Amino acid sequence: MPYRPTLRQLEYIVALAALRHFGKAAKACHVSQPTLSVQIALVERNLRVVLFERASATLTVTPAGERFVRSARQVLSTVDEIVEDASQDAKTLGGLVRLGTAPTFGPYFLPRYLPGIHSKYPNLQIYIREDRPASVEADVSDGTLDCGL
Repeated sequence: MPYRPTLRQLEYIVALAALRHFGKAAKACHVSQPTLSVQIALVERNLRVVLFERASATLTVTPAGERFVRSARQVLSTVDEIVEDASQDAKTLGGLVRLGTAPTFGPYFLPRYLPGIHSKYPNLQIYIREDRPASVEADVSDGTLDCGL
């Protein structure tokens, strides 16, 4: 399989191309300057291409680097869209869930987890009914309840 740079490495390269300074790019990426330098050198070595010309006072993006940065920006943008789409699905999950629980279980278990469920899925409504375990099981079987604990 051919070498594939990581998303983090793509972020480093895009930042360096934008800021034209290793120290500033490292700071923007919240890493040390040596970490950023090593990762960029690793990409260049594995791809056998020079992305940046390093002179004593200046940093220049090579033509190959410009093409790489343009593609890296597209990849990172696409990844951002994927993440946004996935998080929108979680936010839009909604409807009614009918939950049955035994009185010896629900009052102790549900208060611990329901706040997290409600914050993650604000459009989800949960109907809770406490009953004897045999009744909960029967109601799940006949579809009166969606699930039972």
